[in-house]
Amino acid sequence: MFLAAVARPRYDPYKKTKFNGKIGIWPFTEESVAQRSRANRPKGSLVTKNIESIDSHVYKDYIINKVIPAIKKVWPRGEKWKEIFIQQDNAKPHLSPNDTDVVAAGTSDGWTSGCSGNLRTHRISM
Repeated sequence: MFLAAVARPRYDPYKKTKFNGKIGIWPFTEESVAQRSRANRPKGSLVTKNIESIDSHVYKDYIINKVIPAIKKVWPRGEKWKEIFIQQDNAKPHLSPNDTDVVAAGTSDGWTSGCSGNLRTHRISM
């Protein structure tokens, strides 16, 4: 499973380039030490494995530490004052639109904030 972030493409007048809307994609994986040796790797080497259970804590960590910084890094500078919505589907680990940690991470560094949500999709604005 992975988490992807995209946005509407738009022109960035400060960089004089077009922002393509691609923000990032993050797999839900973790590295662990191999318990047994195999034909292609010795015992004790690092192995990448899927995270077995993605709960709200893992999802919140990815949003705060990976998605929001990536949005701030690639977002057009002239649109920093506009509200940015993180739209989610209705999966159980997804966050509430009023989650204070996510809103605090989104409002740092002078970014605007506000929250809204509806029954079908949750939008967390930064």
